[in-house]
Amino acid sequence: MVNDVQGQSASPRAPLSPNQSAGASPAADHGQHDSRRRVFRMGLRDVVRQSQVRLLLGLVVVWVVMSALSPNFLTTSNVLNILLNASPLMILAVGVTVTLIAAEIDLSIAALEAFTGAAFAVLAVKVGLPWPAAAAIALLGAAGIGLMNGLFVTRVKMPSFVTTLAMLSILQGFAFVITKGTAVYGFPNSFSALGQGTIAGINTPIILAVVVVVIVFALLRSTRFGLEVYAVGGNADSARLAGVNVERVKQKVFMLSSITAGIAGLVLAARIGAGSGSVGQTDLLDAIAAVAIGGTSLFGGLGTLSGTVIGVLFIASIRNGLVLLNVSAFWAQVAIGAVILLAVFLDHLTKGRLR
Repeated sequence: MVNDVQGQSASPRAPLSPNQSAGASPAADHGQHDSRRRVFRMGLRDVVRQSQVRLLLGLVVVWVVMSALSPNFLTTSNVLNILLNASPLMILAVGVTVTLIAAEIDLSIAALEAFTGAAFAVLAVKVGLPWPAAAAIALLGAAGIGLMNGLFVTRVKMPSFVTTLAMLSILQGFAFVITKGTAVYGFPNSFSALGQGTIAGINTPIILAVVVVVIVFALLRSTRFGLEVYAVGGNADSARLAGVNVERVKQKVFMLSSITAGIAGLVLAARIGAGSGSVGQTDLLDAIAAVAIGGTSLFGGLGTLSGTVIGVLFIASIRNGLVLLNVSAFWAQVAIGAVILLAVFLDHLTKGRLR
């Protein structure tokens, strides 16, 4: 024991980190670092909650202002119309939320939405498959594309921004190729009911969107996968040291994002009664804007589906109100782009202050 102590005393001391005092041990310094990290994460959670409350109040303000400017805004039929228009975007934004929580991004979702609807239309109308089989094949294809994105990111080590941007172009092109640049009509009534029908007076797309939100909410809150998604987004290295298979989690995240995009594509195709490569062209911008203003960190590790739901309703309400006021839709694009810029700035500013 004495020899061990003498050997340790004779050995050179490791250089101290800037945050480690001369009398502090590495274990104590590590504990202080973990404590600071916990405080930082708790602070971010408080900010997310506060941002959601502010966004909810902002949504109420938008509704009050729009109802004052247009008496038709808060009618039952128009509120249902807002929810109906928001349904495909809601499903799409669910996948965006999970991807951003994992500190990745998927820019291919809107193109995949169009491609899935187009592929379904070709399989169901031109090939003549029963629509459940055509829908299953289209969704399996969407999941495969998500897995491909995940493999490029985790195995080839390509940035998700570059990977999914390339996939966006590929899918958009294929959607036009398989439909020959035209809309494909002729869906069975049983499939069209998914986009145009009602259940107990509520539009079917609204019900489908609620189901998707509830399922993914349960995945994030009540499963190991959800815990791992937050861990990977918060600090991938720490998650790996804790035994999390970071690569597999990210692959599942991209698959989930693609599946939700595929579901949104089928719902949109059923609603408009056709499959086309030109649908959903503004959905990528709207989905990212809704998720960002809903409090999900664009740098990973934090985010809630409740905030995303409020963000989607906020975007949909603005678009609907501008239509009722006969304002050009181009101004909506300007407003949504500004919202994204503001959300990114506030997210960066908030993290800088808490650090």
